[in-house]
Amino acid sequence: PPALGLLALTVEGQKITAQVVDDKGRLWLREQAKSGGGEDDLKVKVFRLINDTVPMQVTTLVRLDVSGQGREIGLDDLLLPGAVPMQLDSRLPARLDLKGRLLIQARPGRWQVHITTRMPERIQKINIAKVPFGEEIWSFQPQHHLRIVELSGAPQEEPGQTEIPASWRRFAAYSISDGSTLMLKEI
Repeated sequence: PPALGLLALTVEGQKITAQVVDDKGRLWLREQAKSGGGEDDLKVKVFRLINDTVPMQVTTLVRLDVSGQGREIGLDDLLLPGAVPMQLDSRLPARLDLKGRLLIQARPGRWQVHITTRMPERIQKINIAKVPFGEEIWSFQPQHHLRIVELSGAPQEEPGQTEIPASWRRFAAYSISDGSTLMLKEI
């Protein structure tokens, strides 16, 4: 099944290092369904949706482009400081360890991991010391029936010009980089 963990294959005493499972989940013992192997490479893009509920919820979308061999990947600093994990959705086997590190048993392809967290305290400012995977795009989903908030401190982006999910494009988007501070002023 697609959610299968890492797979190692040995045929007649020789380790097979190329991709052995095709898109339909078939295991190929001799001829490969498609060329695989290559250099191990990983590209990570991070997007966040801040939902201004009580308590505030943050959905982190991690997009992974994996090439090379199947392997376990550890990603640090994905959760915001103080965030409490509530849900993890991934088509790859994945888990969060006690330090908030995301561990994924990755195989070649394009994958998405969704992490939903809640902020246990009222948030008026989010300081971002470092953004380990490059610039992030954050979307803000207001809840005007609870409170009206004005955001400042980070450059605003045109949502349609970003790679955020289509369902997030109706919300304001902000570009977050190292040292960014997003201020939430209650009106």
